[in-house]
Amino acid sequence: MAALDATGGHFSAEEVRAMASTSRVPISLATVYNTLKALVEMGELGEVRLARGATRFDTNSAPHGHLACRSCELLIDVDLGELGGVDFAAVGRSVAASHGFEAEGIDVVVRGRCDNCARRQ
Repeated sequence: MAALDATGGHFSAEEVRAMASTSRVPISLATVYNTLKALVEMGELGEVRLARGATRFDTNSAPHGHLACRSCELLIDVDLGELGGVDFAAVGRSVAASHGFEAEGIDVVVRGRCDNCARRQ
């Protein structure tokens, strides 16, 4: 878990392996993926899947959304209340139920460009 704490919150399996590889014990990428998957299933980590790039894992297990930069892939946690007070979980469950679908999770990702990337382009 020390490697995860050093990430600042959002990380890929490859980043965890690189950090863990600095120790004296070699670790395989498969072991890292299996461990991260187990932590997600236990609710210790969140999983953020973006359109491109590797799946990112999130140490913030509280309900929240993300701002995702399409250019540099920066991820920023966002309190869902900042997005207009909409109860996304309730809306998602309602829409899912209207289609005979049982919702298991709701992901809120606002995609765009961060301030640094917007200024560069």
